[in-house]
Amino acid sequence: MTRAELSALLASRGLAPRKRAGQHFLIDPNALRAIVRDAALPPHATVFEVGPGPGLLTDHLLDAGHRVIAVEIDRGLAAICRERFGAVDRFTLLEGDVLAGRRALSPCVIEALSRVNEVHVVANLPYNIASNVVLLLLEADLPIATSTTLLQLEVAQRLVAEPSSEHYGHLSVLVQTLAEGRVTRRIPPKVFWPEPKVESAVLRLSRKSDPPDRDEYERLKALAKAVFQHRRKTLVHTLKESGTSPETAREALHALGHPPDARPERLSPAEFRLLARSLSSTGRQA
Repeated sequence: MTRAELSALLASRGLAPRKRAGQHFLIDPNALRAIVRDAALPPHATVFEVGPGPGLLTDHLLDAGHRVIAVEIDRGLAAICRERFGAVDRFTLLEGDVLAGRRALSPCVIEALSRVNEVHVVANLPYNIASNVVLLLLEADLPIATSTTLLQLEVAQRLVAEPSSEHYGHLSVLVQTLAEGRVTRRIPPKVFWPEPKVESAVLRLSRKSDPPDRDEYERLKALAKAVFQHRRKTLVHTLKESGTSPETAREALHALGHPPDARPERLSPAEFRLLARSLSSTGRQA
C-alpha cells in the first residue's frame, strides 16, 4: 500500500495519523519485509502484533503463513483491520489498549497469549509506549520466545547498551537480564508516514533460558532503579542512603572485582544480579 493509497483510505474514514498517539506508519514494503526476515520466525508461528494500525505489517506476516493476534486501541484503525483481515482464520483482533495502566498488560492480552504454546512479538510499536511494552512483555509470565520490534533508535540502543556506555541504564539491566538482544537494522524517517523526527531501529530479543525467579527479579529491579536514579554517585553512597552499610557495600563490590568508588554504569547486568543476590543474603536491599 503506497502513501497515497493509505492516505486516501484513512481520509475516506475521516482518519489521519495521530502523532500524539505515536502513530507513524511504515509504508516502505522493503522495510516491512526486512522486519519479517529479521524476526526469523519458525514456520506457521503465532505472532503478537501491538498496534497494527491499518495492517501494513500484518499483511506481510499473514502472507508468510503466520497466525497473527493483534491489539489495536484506535477504533477507526481496528475497523480497517477487521475489514481487511476479518475473513482470515489466522487473524485475531483484540480491540483495546495493550496496557492496563503503565505498569501492567491488559487482561485481554494476557488471556489471549496464555492460550498459545509459543508466541513471537513482531510490531511497529507506538513511540510513546515502546520501552514500557517491550519490558512488560518480557516480565510477563507468558510463552513469549522472541520479540522483534521497531522503535526509536535511541530507545533500542538504551535497551541493549553495554556497561559504561552513554545509553546504559536500569532498562538495559532489566531487559538484558531477561533476554539476549541486538539491533538488526536502522530505519530512516523517510520510509514512514508521517515522517518522525528521529531515526528508528529494529530490535530483536530472545528470551533467556535461565531468568531469575519473580522474587529475585523484583529485588534486582528495585536495586537497578534505585542506583540509576543517582548514576553520578558511587554505589556505596547510594546504597548507604537505602540502608546498606558502606562496609557491606564495599565487600559486595570487592567480591565482584570492582573498586569502592564504582558507579552504577560499571556493573554488567549479570553483576547487578549477583549484587542484588548478595545484598539480599545480608538482609539489605536497595
